[in-house]
Amino acid sequence: MTLQLLTIPDDPQAWPQWLTARFCSGQLPLLVQELHLLGGPAAADQSVELDAVLSPARQQDVAENGLQVLSTAELQRLFAQPDSLLHLHGYLCLCGGSVWSSLWDSVPDADKRPAGATAAQLWQRAAAQQPVLAAPQVAAATGTARFRWQAKLTAAVAAAAVLLAVFLWPQNAPQFSLRSPALLAGEFTSPQACLNELAAAGNLWFDQHPRDSQQLGALLRAVSRDCQLLIENPPEILAAAPLTPKAPGDPDTQAAWFVAKCRKWKGDFDATLAQLESGQLNYDKAQAEADRIMMKLVTVLQAGPA
Repeated sequence: MTLQLLTIPDDPQAWPQWLTARFCSGQLPLLVQELHLLGGPAAADQSVELDAVLSPARQQDVAENGLQVLSTAELQRLFAQPDSLLHLHGYLCLCGGSVWSSLWDSVPDADKRPAGATAAQLWQRAAAQQPVLAAPQVAAATGTARFRWQAKLTAAVAAAAVLLAVFLWPQNAPQFSLRSPALLAGEFTSPQACLNELAAAGNLWFDQHPRDSQQLGALLRAVSRDCQLLIENPPEILAAAPLTPKAPGDPDTQAAWFVAKCRKWKGDFDATLAQLESGQLNYDKAQAEADRIMMKLVTVLQAGPA
């Protein structure tokens, strides 16, 4: 059985067509399994939602126009999160436009489709018939046969691993998080001390120096993810800090105030990311806009609720 990863083209411009063929032939589950096996157990435990890898706007672009609308950086992110490929396929099964209908209808034996079966259902059936990759049981093999088999497997996996390292994964990407160890520990003497810790973490944004749009996009996704986690789980000390509403509908706790601010910042970061990925903003303008949003975040947190 040929490893799917060994068939990937050297030229990233050919990746969309190559991946489309996997989407339409039932070979995608094999590709995902190979990516998971090469990533190891730790990678398998780091699955993220599709929206965190590819924005909803870009998902819609793919549904309407195909995978060729994706940049090399976007494809790299999908490869780095293998399950996102399955999530994207599921989305396309439900929302794919005429481009995808034509692609699925062009698969071999389409004329043998059972009555009422859709192209997507045929794909799912083909995927279910693919063999499942597992760690090979080599103990039963003996002598020369085992040596040859191990040599071939080692060479194939090594080649695939090198390919992944060279072509698929971003190198030396900056790291950033609003959720510092001190914030996670939650040992604050006052609500403002908590907000000051968040502001200090935000200031570390300006120590990051993304080299290109790919690294900037990774930072924007990281801060968006942190904002979402803070929205879902605001620091407990803020929930116990009351506020006096100035008008009906105003927040009555610092936690409610903080969550409202986080929603606004997350929306701004997500909009910047979408504009960067769609080409509406170039790298320099997107970087400047992201810096502006982060500076606003830091300033507001340092000041606290008025």
